[in-house]
Amino acid sequence: MLISARGWLIAATACALLPFALACAIFAAWYRTQAAWLPVAGLLDIGFGLALLPAGLFCVQRYSASVNRDTVPGWFRNAVTAVVMLLGNVPAALGFLVAADQVMSAYRVGIRNDSPMEACELVLRSPLGQYRVGDLAPGASVERTFRFAGEGTVTFTVRLGERKIDGVLDGYVSGNGGSACLTFTPQGNSEVSNTACGPRDTVAPPTSPPWRPSCGTTGE
Repeated sequence: MLISARGWLIAATACALLPFALACAIFAAWYRTQAAWLPVAGLLDIGFGLALLPAGLFCVQRYSASVNRDTVPGWFRNAVTAVVMLLGNVPAALGFLVAADQVMSAYRVGIRNDSPMEACELVLRSPLGQYRVGDLAPGASVERTFRFAGEGTVTFTVRLGERKIDGVLDGYVSGNGGSACLTFTPQGNSEVSNTACGPRDTVAPPTSPPWRPSCGTTGE
């Protein structure tokens, strides 16, 4: 025989492990760098894995046919393990696609209250959903991740001291994710940038009195 039974088993195992290892490496690199070419590489790897599936099953069949069943008592377990590994790449590929979709649809919002007043009852609204952020003390900041439902504009409402502020966080979302930084300025206004929040360029107000708590009271 040109290829031994052990060789067929090794070939079947390689057909199972190689595309899975490549998928793990591609997903880890994409999660870290968000490079545009890596999703394409991931789709090509899925095709590579599907192409290796029948080849791997053929290797398992050749292993089962050529192995000496009298001297290798664990041959059946070896064959079943190889088949499970090969077929397991199908749900694994689906899992990577779902995980990638979760990462790509994540919209990260940084919120900073640089004003001397509490930011009360902050709510974000997408076309099909409402997301309550809550209250922020002066000088406080928070970062949240949302998956905005629907396609259209994302708005916000907040009560800053006794004044209600309405604004637009993003003029158009379609489930593809993104980032925004919402800042309440020392002058009591709101500013939005469609990038992650950077370091503060002003001294933040203290997060303890002398500011007077105002959340929980009725604003105008």
